[in-house]
Parts: sequence; C-alpha cells; structure tokens
Amino acid sequence: MLLLITGAGDDLQGIKRGIMELADILVVTKDDGDNRQRAAAHCQELKMVLHYLQSPTPGWTPSVLTCSSLEGRGLDTIEETLFRFRDSMKESGFWYSRRRSQSLSWVQSLVHEALLTAFEQHPAVASRMPILENMVAGDKMDPVSAAHDLLSHFTYPAPGH
Repeated sequence: MLLLITGAGDDLQGIKRGIMELADILVVTKDDGDNRQRAAAHCQELKMVLHYLQSPTPGWTPSVLTCSSLEGRGLDTIEETLFRFRDSMKESGFWYSRRRSQSLSWVQSLVHEALLTAFEQHPAVASRMPILENMVAGDKMDPVSAAHDLLSHFTYPAPGH
C-alpha cells in the first residue's frame, strides 16, 4: 500500500511512478477540508496512470482510494480492500510464493550486509582502503586491481571460529 498526498510536485513524478508500479493499493491521504477537490482529482489522475501500468501482482488490479484520518473517512474502505487483497492472494497461492521469495531475499540481504560489514571492518582492508582509493582517484591503479587487492587481504573466519 502506497500513501500519497496531493501537490507533491512534478519533480517527484518519476520517483512516484517507479514506486506506483510496485503498489497494489494506492491511497490519497488528507482528503478533507479545502483539499477534497485536489484529492479527488489526484485520485482520478492516478487511476488513469495505473490503466497504463502492469499490475505488480498477478490476478489483482491495483485500487486507488482516498481517506481522511482527520475526519475518519475512507479508513473502513482501506481496511476492506486490504482484506480483499489478502484473501485474493491467499486463494491464488501468490501470497505464499511471495512470502517465500521475500524470506529468501531477506536471508540474502542479511548475509550480504554481514559480509560487507566484516569486509569493511577487517583491519587489513580498513588500512589499505584509503591508500587504494587514492591510487584509483589518481589514476595510478585501475578499479579492478584495487578491488582484487582489497579482497586478497580479506579473510573471514570459518564457522565456529
């Protein structure tokens, strides 16, 4: 679910489009007071844009909703839509395959993060890094050679050590 506000500016349009392509439910917030007409117009604009984008989730057409937390309007509809999405995804099996994929991705991210931290904090790597960065910046060494040099100084303890 992606929460949006009206009047975010044209400079954010590219970013918003990239994020919108990933969203299953879009909600225009602050649909209250003087902002009601803008929120409704923004909602219609988003519906038109989504018409041209492929849904990120097979078997589901992204919803565009509005809400006002100030007035408590639209919150029930958001909740109902979330439950419909969940039920639809569970019925199709996509919920479970996406969860498996997310879990595997999470494992990989945690491993990558731990290895990068261990690499950057390794004493031999930490001491050589500024030297090699200066050499690469000064065209005295190519980036590939610098990376190989750093990796050759990195040792990671085997499990249980």
